[in-house]
Amino acid sequence: MKEVMLSIIVPVYNGEKFLERCLNSIVINLSDKIMVIVIDDGSTDASGVIADQYAAKYNNIYVIHQENAGLVASRNRGVAESRGKYISFIDADDWIDADYFDLYIDEMEADPTIDIAITGMLRNDALGNTFGKADAYEEMVGSRQAIRNMCKKRRYHWYLWGKVYRRELFENLIVDEAVNIFEDLDRNWQIFSKANKVFYSGAKCYHYFQNTAGMTEQRCKINDNSWRVFKRIIGSGIEDLEVRQCMVNFYYQVYLRLLVELYFKHKDSAYAEISAHVKELGQTMKGIDIIPDCVDREIYNQTTETAELCMVFLRKLFSSMEATVLAAQESAKQLFVYGTGVVSLYVAEYIRRHNVQVAAYVVSDGQLRKQEFCGRPVYYLSDVSEKEDSVFLLALSSNMHPIIRELLGAKRQGDVYAVDFPPILF
Repeated sequence: MKEVMLSIIVPVYNGEKFLERCLNSIVINLSDKIMVIVIDDGSTDASGVIADQYAAKYNNIYVIHQENAGLVASRNRGVAESRGKYISFIDADDWIDADYFDLYIDEMEADPTIDIAITGMLRNDALGNTFGKADAYEEMVGSRQAIRNMCKKRRYHWYLWGKVYRRELFENLIVDEAVNIFEDLDRNWQIFSKANKVFYSGAKCYHYFQNTAGMTEQRCKINDNSWRVFKRIIGSGIEDLEVRQCMVNFYYQVYLRLLVELYFKHKDSAYAEISAHVKELGQTMKGIDIIPDCVDREIYNQTTETAELCMVFLRKLFSSMEATVLAAQESAKQLFVYGTGVVSLYVAEYIRRHNVQVAAYVVSDGQLRKQEFCGRPVYYLSDVSEKEDSVFLLALSSNMHPIIRELLGAKRQGDVYAVDFPPILF
């Protein structure tokens, strides 16, 4: 094999339905200077077999089979086995356009001060919908502006995929393999901080597949280690006020998400864990001259001052939610639940407990949607008939209520019940 310029890392776990599409898109881009490292992370389906078939056909595709260790460990293994000047990541259910790597590596070869090149992204769902479109926008920015763009999700996100990195950026990173969400941010915060220049193109060569048909209805996938990603970032010292505010917001929202789930699952027996979380957040926020602006001051104080106040807030939160669900049920009309996110999963549990009959769940037109949610169909708003006996239950964060009420129209104002829930982004 000739000298390698680029290593492409593809972690896969039980991705047999999509892996061939992913690898076929990479093969189009293959040259003698590209190596592909597929990490089969203990798959129990045919993913490993499919990867081996491609490796047998193409001498620059390599497969590593390992016991299941998770995405973070798989990416670590891929980085350790990589060669060449550049590294790129592709998730096994995503795919790329032809000439993706040529476009960005040419830029980086022409200007050695470019350490990261980023492509625009198109979202694709299992129903065949594509969201977004390519544009001609390009920009070259320094590390500080790139971090601001990444944290504020301006044109690009902190995901590892959709980017080409100079390989040396991965040296001496602190990576916590116990992190299950925000691992991409954990790495990219460190990587972007090392970068000189970052190049972005709106060509949108990366296709991000959101498999709504295979999404699990799990209320909280976040663990404490993922929450502490933001703690480490905040503790590293952030000069940029806009970025610091953004990270504090994320830190608090993940904290609140963890507390809400703890209380919902364990009620008063969760007091000790909630108390520990309250104490840890207080220690992190010491010396920081800002507080989250994603919630009003009253909610922030109630959920952070003492564990006792936090428990009172959580009891009221779920008591109010249950009362709203029962009030909607008593309307004895056709009930539609608006939303299929985090809040809807809590509402769905009360619906199940009280045997409330739901006609369907509803999302705004154009949003990604599943065909079913919690055993009921999911419709776009425009698909729901406007019968006079229909009632809507808004199962979304309170900050979204005015927007959805406007979409529903003034004539439905008397037939709308809204769950009062603080904003949680994840």
